[in-house]
Amino acid sequence: MTLRTQILKHALPYLPEHSFTLRPLLNSLNDLPANHPDRNDKVTPEVLDVLFGSELNARRELVKAWEEEGLNDMLGAEIPKGSSEIEAVGEILAKRLEYSSRIGEHLVEVCLLHLLKRST
Repeated sequence: MTLRTQILKHALPYLPEHSFTLRPLLNSLNDLPANHPDRNDKVTPEVLDVLFGSELNARRELVKAWEEEGLNDMLGAEIPKGSSEIEAVGEILAKRLEYSSRIGEHLVEVCLLHLLKRST
């Protein structure tokens, strides 16, 4: 796994508290337990600049990683046997709503970052 992928993966738990800012990316590997194989104390703003380019691009990549994780979470939705297609879709969408609710008010920021992406 590349350093960039490790940073994005481990940044996701910080989103509810820090939103889609650089803080989750900076904390991602530094705050892992000392014996964790992905631990890295050398993640600095300068490292993020090299890996992601601009701050805006880093934030967009964090949104993309969050969205991909959400899709994976949806795929793991348990569909009760005998459910109709509509019930199955309802279960999958409920799983997505549950996933998205974890970041609450930060969902607005996701929309704004998507709008900024279209305008640049």
